[in-house]
Amino acid sequence: MTTLRNKRVSIWRHTTRVIELIPNLVFVGLYGITMLSPFVSPVKSQIPALFNLAFPAILAVLLFLWFVYLIRGRWIYFLFYTLLMLFSSGYILAYLPLNFGKRLSPRHDIRIMTYNVESFLERDKEDRLLAPQLIERYQPDIIALQEATIYPDQFPVDTKLSKLFPDYPYVHIHRTQALLSKYPIAVKSPIEYKQSNNGSCSYIIKLPDNRELFLVNNHMESYSLKDAEKAEYKSYLRDLSLKELPRQLLKIKRRLGPSLNQRAANAETVERQLHKGIDKYHPDVIVVLGDLNDTPMSYTYSTLRNGLRDAYKDTGLGLGVSYNERLMPFRIDHIFYGGDVKVIGTEIPTQRRHSDHNPLIADFIWRN
Repeated sequence: MTTLRNKRVSIWRHTTRVIELIPNLVFVGLYGITMLSPFVSPVKSQIPALFNLAFPAILAVLLFLWFVYLIRGRWIYFLFYTLLMLFSSGYILAYLPLNFGKRLSPRHDIRIMTYNVESFLERDKEDRLLAPQLIERYQPDIIALQEATIYPDQFPVDTKLSKLFPDYPYVHIHRTQALLSKYPIAVKSPIEYKQSNNGSCSYIIKLPDNRELFLVNNHMESYSLKDAEKAEYKSYLRDLSLKELPRQLLKIKRRLGPSLNQRAANAETVERQLHKGIDKYHPDVIVVLGDLNDTPMSYTYSTLRNGLRDAYKDTGLGLGVSYNERLMPFRIDHIFYGGDVKVIGTEIPTQRRHSDHNPLIADFIWRN
């Protein structure tokens, strides 16, 4: 009887271990697919990009499992998930930087802001535009705006922007993007790709002490989701279900796929023009910024950041949500930099009333 009982206990233990192992293997597989998103163009495969959109939820599951196995003393699983987090720490810290005490500083050499102002739609009780008040509070030296139309204009009007921002004598408009600078804009080079409103434009800006800044302002293809679609996709994040995952992925793929492909192609176009500009002008400072409509683990992000540093990753703390949509905690506005500068602080002030985006501001100092 004792032998039979021991065999039953042994079979039960093996069965429970297999039952526990299978969902863990499935999760690790999904996590691995997500890790491929910076490297695999959506044109080749959209699956990693789609999983990347759910990365906050996937990361939360990873941390939960790590903590559960720590509490339970299941050291093999705990060690495995610890190694998995260490292996993917670069991705995690790009998404969730952990820098303390690196805020904006009055002691900076140049302050740059990128801000999708949603056509300056929002106003206060005195009918004054809200976004310009926020911009004035931070006093950036260079402002890269996206969706810079002033309702009801369909495209930005430079005279209106100049009146709105009198401290910026140098203004240039490309499609619905605008660049405002306290320093002279010497060169303006639109980067064309096949999209009606969105676009990119590169600039050479003459900074003090005979320094040159090569800057690219971008507004990449958005998903243009309707409210009902946003609500449906949020429900997928709230109620993550492996059973429903294939159907959900297929539906999301059909809706978001064209935008993913377009954004990837546009990012590659900008990246090629970026390196041509660097080879031509040999600038002291390089900045690529704007509303990329993609996260820090995306193909668009990795393509445009190629060879540059992420200002928020280097100095930010937390997710740094720049898109004002509940249950979609994404940082889709970015500032990449390189050359003779060092970032000393960034900030993403949360201002839901001003726009559907929050601005991203970065302070830089000269390296020498």
